[in-house]
Amino acid sequence: QELSEKLLQTTKDILDYRKRYAEFILASEEYLTIQVQKAEAPVLFGTTEHSFLIDCWVPKHEVKFVLETLEKDMGGSLYVQEIEHRHDDEPPTLLKNPRPVRRFEFLLELYSIPNYRDIDPSFILSLIFPLFFGLMIGDIGYGILLILFGVLFMKAFKDSEGFSNIGWYIIIAGVFSSIFGLFLFGDMFGLPFLLSHGAEGEAAYSWSTLLGIHIPIPSVIHKMESLGMTQLLVISIIAGYLHLGLGLLIGLFVERKHNRKHAITKIGLLFVLTALALLIFVMADWTIGQWLKPLKTTALEPVLWGSLIPLVKSGFSFGGLLVPYLSLVLGILGIVIIIIVAGGFGLVEVLEITSHLMSYTRLAAICVAKAAMAFAFNMIGLGLILSGNILIGILGVILLIFMQLMVFALGALSSGIQAVRLHYVEFFMKFYKGGGLRFNPFGYKRKYTTTE
Repeated sequence: QELSEKLLQTTKDILDYRKRYAEFILASEEYLTIQVQKAEAPVLFGTTEHSFLIDCWVPKHEVKFVLETLEKDMGGSLYVQEIEHRHDDEPPTLLKNPRPVRRFEFLLELYSIPNYRDIDPSFILSLIFPLFFGLMIGDIGYGILLILFGVLFMKAFKDSEGFSNIGWYIIIAGVFSSIFGLFLFGDMFGLPFLLSHGAEGEAAYSWSTLLGIHIPIPSVIHKMESLGMTQLLVISIIAGYLHLGLGLLIGLFVERKHNRKHAITKIGLLFVLTALALLIFVMADWTIGQWLKPLKTTALEPVLWGSLIPLVKSGFSFGGLLVPYLSLVLGILGIVIIIIVAGGFGLVEVLEITSHLMSYTRLAAICVAKAAMAFAFNMIGLGLILSGNILIGILGVILLIFMQLMVFALGALSSGIQAVRLHYVEFFMKFYKGGGLRFNPFGYKRKYTTTE
């Protein structure tokens, strides 16, 4: 007991010392680190008794400033030779993005730093990652929880750049989730705002019936209906086609100067990808009919329904499925281009692009799986709450809160992981090489001290 009390008092003393001297210790450490780096600087340079040599990388937009500063400080006693990087050089990578996008560089670095010749995908990552994340959650209630959790996460780990960035991803994903939940799925915590009468698999409860207030927020897509699931699958394929197509176009742009064969192969893969997507769209016949129906009242009607739609939908039946001629032509053309350029081994890439397109159906799968869990838990919890027994009702409230938190945790974790995976595995493989070295400027970024 005496030792325990002594340990407790010692812990309190340490906390008190930390509170009083933490800032001073951190500032001292930073100051001494800078002094050590200054003292060690000559070791990094080639020096003689009367001269020194520095070989370094300078960002192109800062060359003029660096030269003017050195010439001014050294009184014109310097000889500077500016050399453009050669093809066999491997310069470090300096990432330059707006501040909101800069946070997504952390997610990119977890995969690999882009090399000097890569296109920096941070901006694309900052747009599409939270979009995919939000679509898989697709609920305004869980979206608001994500925003609150992200804010708390950023505050709790404000001193950690990595964890702070993760909190920012969660906040943006929560915003997208709330938008999808409000305007597309019309639900909150797995309950629709309005009941869809006669719809299969629809919840027995809604926010309108529970609150006794008419909430005019309809569900454009019902996750628990067979039609809604099909719609989500088609949306997933559209997302996959656009995402992979963008990756192939970027790959074509990058490879056109370095490897013409790889660039032409990208064109063939783009044809195959278009053929596959078109085949799936025509199989889901309602997609073209329903989603393009509003255009019938516009000037596009003669073009769409007079020539384009019949051309797309014309084909032959195979096993009860309609195979469009256009899809067949594009697929064969793409495969021929790939075989001519890459040989028979190129067919592996055809199989790869097919599996990658199908991989995007996980967007629909996780969205429906989360909705199914929430649906089942809501039926259990609300059934207990509305049973008429006070004790059972209290138990139902506790159980429902616990189950909703479980749905939220599992849904957020799986959605985040799969949104990252679709970028790392499917998207980046189309153009991104990585393996770069981040540009590390000579100097020190002060945090606890100021310049002398």
